[in-house]
Amino acid sequence: VARELMPRLPKGMTVDYAGEHENQLHAAATLRLIIPAVLVVIFLLLTLVYRRAADAAHVILAVPFALSGGVFLQHALGIPFSVAVWVGYIARRPRRRRHASPLIHILVVTPVIFAWLRERELRRST
Repeated sequence: VARELMPRLPKGMTVDYAGEHENQLHAAATLRLIIPAVLVVIFLLLTLVYRRAADAAHVILAVPFALSGGVFLQHALGIPFSVAVWVGYIARRPRRRRHASPLIHILVVTPVIFAWLRERELRRST
């Protein structure tokens, strides 16, 4: 809209967005910085836990695959992307169930399973 209006506005006038749209733009800019930083910190912590970057990469790479189904369904249903939707992907806990969100499950439970499988493999080889 601003690109269409700017050429027709008198000299010295500008178009500025305010209210909910402005808040959405600020939140999106903040998330663009925070999400990669958090993923790097999570990867480093997983590397410390596993002592191998390959195992940490297996866990961290499960996150986009887990989110892809939700993103596909959201697009198919025509639900617009917003900060509230992305927070829901992280913090949502299914109703009537007492377990954590899928993302938390991937980042917490999957490392335990990997460690158990590795220990089991080491026991078999010795």
